[in-house]
Amino acid sequence: AVARPPGRHITLPLFDLESTAFRLPTMIFFAALCALVFLFFTEAFGRGPGALAAALLAVLQPRAFFHAQTAGFDLPAATMWMATTYAWWRAHASDSRRPGFWVGILFGLFLATKLQSFFLPVALGLHWIWMLVAWRRGRRARAPSVWPIVWMAVLAPLVFLASWPWLWHDTVARFGKYLGFHLAHVHYNFEYLGRNYYHPPYPWHEPLGMLVTTAPVVLLALAAAGAVVLARTRSGDDRATGDLLALAGLVPVAVFFQGTTPIFGETKHWLASMSV
Repeated sequence: AVARPPGRHITLPLFDLESTAFRLPTMIFFAALCALVFLFFTEAFGRGPGALAAALLAVLQPRAFFHAQTAGFDLPAATMWMATTYAWWRAHASDSRRPGFWVGILFGLFLATKLQSFFLPVALGLHWIWMLVAWRRGRRARAPSVWPIVWMAVLAPLVFLASWPWLWHDTVARFGKYLGFHLAHVHYNFEYLGRNYYHPPYPWHEPLGMLVTTAPVVLLALAAAGAVVLARTRSGDDRATGDLLALAGLVPVAVFFQGTTPIFGETKHWLASMSV
């Protein structure tokens, strides 16, 4: 504790720092991400795998742990990526319209968090098409529900707009400025394979190279083993869980394969891949 003038409360130094106030929301999001991983994997594969996945994320993922202590948007974006994906997966357990409602709400909150949200519909849309093809070929009991897509299209923009008062006036022009800022974003320099890149083009495999060289080997080995197991046991899974996880994990990295997408933070852009 630290000394205070008479009449004032004594607080611990950790919670008396202005910087901690800015970083605390990210810490809370990281805790929520670990909880979501536990819930998702427990429901999909059992309590043991769920607990192990959450524990590995919490204590053996240094990049996520680092960004969980920064005043930034990247870890919250990874959390919302996981939350929306989990809600999407649960919504396809039935043909009811109600579960899809939460997909729309969560995706709207994701839109309000960071621009990575624009790429999640790619992963979810490919997953929906995959389930549709499987149904038409007789490998799925029923057609995938369209309600999660409907709720995402209807509710998400409304939540996004309601959460950002700056867009309430001159909406079209200001949204264009928002997109323009990111489309013309400055390129940060980074070093890869002994070369310093200040601008594109850079090697298409740079995101993969950075991913495999900054993630612990034990996690990469477990991820590869898990992918093999899911591939061998995919039959009978009406929601194509393994395919959903593969798409949700690949898309954040694949965005950078063209070698021209602005990189202004390296591995933080694909924290969602590290979480899945």
